[in-house]
Amino acid sequence: MSDSHVLRALKEKFQTFSPQLRKASRYIVDNPNEIAMHSMRAVAAQAGVQPSVMIRLAKAIGFESYEPFREHFRSWMSKGTNSWELRVRKLTDKANSEQNLFESAIQSDIASISRLLTEDTIAAMKDAVKLINASEKVYVFGLRSMFSASYYFNYLMRLFSSKTVLITGLGGATADALRDITDKDALVIFSLQPYTQAAVTAVQFARERKAGIVAITDSEVSPVVSPAGPNIVVTSSTDALLPSIIPVTAVGHLLATMVLVSTAGEDALDHIKRSMTQLEHFNVYLP
Repeated sequence: MSDSHVLRALKEKFQTFSPQLRKASRYIVDNPNEIAMHSMRAVAAQAGVQPSVMIRLAKAIGFESYEPFREHFRSWMSKGTNSWELRVRKLTDKANSEQNLFESAIQSDIASISRLLTEDTIAAMKDAVKLINASEKVYVFGLRSMFSASYYFNYLMRLFSSKTVLITGLGGATADALRDITDKDALVIFSLQPYTQAAVTAVQFARERKAGIVAITDSEVSPVVSPAGPNIVVTSSTDALLPSIIPVTAVGHLLATMVLVSTAGEDALDHIKRSMTQLEHFNVYLP
């Protein structure tokens, strides 16, 4: 795995740093994966410096705080050939204490969902609702770990609307499902790292057709974001083997609920009644 630009900057500026910054920098250059895998205090202890030194070092190379500095290494590590091995090792270390593993997982998801309560995210959600309501058809797409989130969003939408089309990719027919998308339609894409090629290609195709795009993803520079938006950025823990799907599923649930509330007229209520009647006909649920 080639050096990240941050590692190169640390090497280039090494001689200009104070003794404490050099000590921290040397540890990071020699052990870059540890930055992604452990807390700031744990890294500082291993480097033999105070936690405040780690913050000063991050700021010395252009970061506003330590957390973006750490996130850089997480992203860089996820692109490496040994990222899966490192994540499994991290989980194994945590599993030595079941309580720590449980608390860490729950707290991570709670923190990720809490970070959705920002003005930018709320504004993006509202814009997404407007786009969905204005579209004739809404194509819903998410593959692999993101399929469950896309399926659930489509499931909720279909209870009160007939405009959504779930793209499953079954039989490799992703392209076929998007064939008729137009500038009167929208694509709701669920895509987190590691991004699938099919998701990126679908977004590119929808963009060429001038369709609206709602990207539910994990970075403002994700390959599925659209310059025009709306882009709903969902941060998720990368300590696990794969990012948790709980925050992104929560976004899908909230988005469908917001669409329902915004269209809660007689048509939506009639559609829900028809849905319930049809489910009862097939005895889907126990009496």
